[in-house]
Amino acid sequence: MKRKRNRSESNHVRRKINRWVRFLVQERDWDYGFMLEMEYMKLRQMEEYFKERDTFIGIEYVKRDLKICLRLLDIVMGKNDLNIEHSPLKFVPFKDDNGRKMYKAEGASEIISYRNLYVNTRNASRFTNFDFTNPNMNESSEISHKESLRLHKAWHLYNIIRTYRMFAWWD
Repeated sequence: MKRKRNRSESNHVRRKINRWVRFLVQERDWDYGFMLEMEYMKLRQMEEYFKERDTFIGIEYVKRDLKICLRLLDIVMGKNDLNIEHSPLKFVPFKDDNGRKMYKAEGASEIISYRNLYVNTRNASRFTNFDFTNPNMNESSEISHKESLRLHKAWHLYNIIRTYRMFAWWD
């Protein structure tokens, strides 16, 4: 006797396939950003899967790890930045050697506003060579280096969680 196909199961699989096809159709280089987006998408699917199920003891730790990994990937991929707003550049006219009127930027743009986030700089030497204890440091430089430090720390922590916890997600 033939078994009837469960249409809801088929639709679920079809939605997954369509989601991946839409993602892969986008023409772009296969660089680290693309690979991170694929990983992000898969982790998001895993989070949705585990959200509805209590399949084993310790599932709460898996859910926590997935949520942390997704948040860290947001930081690494620049989806959650410090909202830094730069002042417009000042352009000064000048004449080149041939007498044509040209413009050059006068000075660098300054940071006008940013969302102030705490970044622990005490162990910054593990991630960057910048000295955060220097009293002569200007605020603009400090903010850009803190943003870079935040990205490096998020990447490091994400890889640690993947290395030591990912196998436990499927055991």
